[in-house]
Amino acid sequence: MAMQDADPDFRIRRPNKAERDDIKKIFSHFDVNGDQKISRHEILRAVRCMGSHPTKQEFDQIMEPVDEDKDGYVSFSEFEKVMMRSISVKEYEEKLMRESFKMFDLDGDGFISKAELKKILTAAGDKMAEQEAEELLQEADTNKDGKISYGEFVDMICKK
Repeated sequence: MAMQDADPDFRIRRPNKAERDDIKKIFSHFDVNGDQKISRHEILRAVRCMGSHPTKQEFDQIMEPVDEDKDGYVSFSEFEKVMMRSISVKEYEEKLMRESFKMFDLDGDGFISKAELKKILTAAGDKMAEQEAEELLQEADTNKDGKISYGEFVDMICKK
């Protein structure tokens, strides 16, 4: 079970008009023969076009409940469900990342300072020396402004 499926706050939302139009265009693009259905392989390519890059296991978890008739093909309504689940998972992960960032950004200024980094990591039980906090900050602070922005935080977390 994926982490978001265990969270009672996770919901797969309905598409807005722009998303629905995009999903229709993508579906049509992959439904080369116009038979109103596409294969699992074609769906994975479509999900990647929308900016999501699930692992095979994540994709199988997305697909399993969607191919309702288990024929190996997906109709537009089934396809729309896959795409919206993928989008919803991406939004959920973004929300978790932002919440994590806010835990470090103690003063709420949109940045993590060396003092905030040291305070949080020390409170978590690490006996972080001043030098270690400085090294972590230098590694994450790619633009060298002396603080960690949200983008730098995401890059740092995703590299690990």
